[in-house]
Amino acid sequence: MPCAMISSNTKLDDNAARAFTMEISKVIARVMGKPEAYCMVGYQHSTMVFGGVDTPCAFVQLSAIGGIDAAKNNLTSKALTEAVAKYLQIEANRVYITFNDVKSYNWGFNGSTF
Repeated sequence: MPCAMISSNTKLDDNAARAFTMEISKVIARVMGKPEAYCMVGYQHSTMVFGGVDTPCAFVQLSAIGGIDAAKNNLTSKALTEAVAKYLQIEANRVYITFNDVKSYNWGFNGSTF
């Protein structure tokens, strides 16, 4: 159920974007202890400014049913930041991540909710 939507002003070609999203899917499954079969990752190139400058940066919005809390978020943040920084060639201090713990009845799938 984890879903990571990533926006960045670093542009990737189709092959690199595919490799990047597949790697992020594996990272999320591993650090959150969720089946990768339920992980979704999106990437989009956007015009972005962070700290008043347009040097490479990224914004990750991570939503999941459970697996999001104060202790786990630090581990997840570290793993996601490392992967994003590596693939997008961004400094770690130019990556923001938000965490959203969604109640199962607020997450739709296959015509129903979890």
